[in-house]
Amino acid sequence: MSDNSACKIYVVVSGKGGAGKSTVACGLGGAFADKGLKTLLIDADEGLRCLDLMLGVADQVVFDTGDVINDRCDLADAIKEISGVPNLSLLPASNEHGVVGDGFAELATSLRDQFDRIIIDSTAGVGDGFKAAVRSADAAIVVVGGDPVSIRDARNVCQLLDDVGMTARRMIINRFDYKAMKQSLAPHIDKMIDNTALRLIGIVPYDRVLTVSAIKGKLARRGKAKKAFARIANRLCGKNVRLPKLSKI
Repeated sequence: MSDNSACKIYVVVSGKGGAGKSTVACGLGGAFADKGLKTLLIDADEGLRCLDLMLGVADQVVFDTGDVINDRCDLADAIKEISGVPNLSLLPASNEHGVVGDGFAELATSLRDQFDRIIIDSTAGVGDGFKAAVRSADAAIVVVGGDPVSIRDARNVCQLLDDVGMTARRMIINRFDYKAMKQSLAPHIDKMIDNTALRLIGIVPYDRVLTVSAIKGKLARRGKAKKAFARIANRLCGKNVRLPKLSKI
């Protein structure tokens, strides 16, 4: 699905709130950065932005995507480097609605020569902003939670991806709970794959370290989830990384 030869842009999407889309975007961004790839996170969730809080730079944000697109600042003034995570930067979302459109797609494309990886945390909803974010990307990462509603919504997202011609897509199962699956309190992995018709790129377990780190405005630098994101980043870079036994994820 990818390699290290040129900049790749991924858009992270989900069919419902609460699937952990933004958490996955941050974790994947950190994993690429740890590999030495210069990585940019773009928060496209205008009006509801959260990546600045999750990455601990909310009090540093002066300009955002809306300012860049509307020529109110230089691009360099809006991009924030993430302290303690070399190679990782953030372009915050705008407080304005209606910014994520053709100008957004042009902006994302213009950044290809400055970064090795760009991850777009898709705008909420399925309107023009969603379509513009998807059109800006080379591939889509569909985040699916371990519940029937999330699985059904993932199928709906796939139809929307079809509508805009995005055929390169993979699924990340987020907040995986092995014990819940074994007790039939959560769908089995095979059922999730069958019901979404998506190829699996990785599984991220529920990890309290990840939750606490996000609350503190930091990337998790240890824990099972971090290891899972590292495996996913390696797969997206073309490496053959086997999926661990589900009981070991």
